[in-house]
Amino acid sequence: MISCKDDYIYIKNEVFDFIVSRMKQPDNTNQVRKALKAYLKCDKSGEKETYKYSVRVGNKHEKVTAVSTKVLSAAASLMIRESVDSVINTDDGIERIFIGSNKQGQKYYWSYGHPDAAKSHIVLIGKTRMGKTCAMNHIAGQLYNNGHSIVYLSFKNGDPKSNLLSHGFNEQFLEEKFNFIQIKNLDTEKFSLPDDKITVLYCSKYSDMVEQTARMLYDYVSDGNGKELFVVIDEAHMLNHSKGSAMYCMYNMGAGNGLHLITSYQSLNQIKPSEREIIQGDIVICCKAISVDDGTVMAKRYQQKPYTQFGGKLVELQKRECYLIGELENSSGDIVEAPAVKVTIPDVNL
Repeated sequence: MISCKDDYIYIKNEVFDFIVSRMKQPDNTNQVRKALKAYLKCDKSGEKETYKYSVRVGNKHEKVTAVSTKVLSAAASLMIRESVDSVINTDDGIERIFIGSNKQGQKYYWSYGHPDAAKSHIVLIGKTRMGKTCAMNHIAGQLYNNGHSIVYLSFKNGDPKSNLLSHGFNEQFLEEKFNFIQIKNLDTEKFSLPDDKITVLYCSKYSDMVEQTARMLYDYVSDGNGKELFVVIDEAHMLNHSKGSAMYCMYNMGAGNGLHLITSYQSLNQIKPSEREIIQGDIVICCKAISVDDGTVMAKRYQQKPYTQFGGKLVELQKRECYLIGELENSSGDIVEAPAVKVTIPDVNL
């Protein structure tokens, strides 16, 4: 037994199984769990409901079964409460950012904070109008709802509000949750982020000011003050990726300082071959490629063999379909780094 909390007794699975093994009637532990179903706490965070799941105890994760104290007499329940003093966190501390599902209904997550997965960046690649921007907003919206600081660096033509509205965010969410600042009006020396807003730093076209703003964001989280920031950049190929640039620093050293990128590119061919190596992420989301040649470049960069065959698969994708590459957690709670997984990204609903 680990702890008694929120009217449940948390018992290590090996202890629970040992207790059941001493009972004469049942053939196996699952029969006991089935009989006690009304008194067990069910974890519904994944695709399948389970009565055996993980909790965090300090820095450790333990597999447990949670049994309601209602199955006990009042005296027994009180005795257990008084004798157990371990503190546990029934939230396993992992943020599961849902990315998409395959045809079988299996869901795949970027599990931010998972002990077996890195936490750095997400990269999206694919031709325009195939769902990259909606996917970025889908991910950024989940991170914001989990309490993270989000900044969009926008340098597209047109009104940034209209662009966000046309890619998944609704008007009320935009009015209540977003803070828009023109880059030309930024006070770089007094820059700070509101805790309760998504900040959009924008201008109408790419210029040196965009590079300066990217550098400012990197410096903002690199001064050792413990800040954390997710930076969303669409059409990131327009920024300088050479050694020493803001993008180079954010990709290579940002995560260690608390800065995480969510970037999109139409094609890796837009980046010099010598600079493509820095475009890395825990998860790469490959949407429909412009051509087989373009898809083959993606396949080579992210080691998806045979390269030409994978490039051909990327050309065949439809809108909102993509292949996921990297450290993914599936509905069963397993971290998988298998060959690319084909999924459909859901509509943004914020």
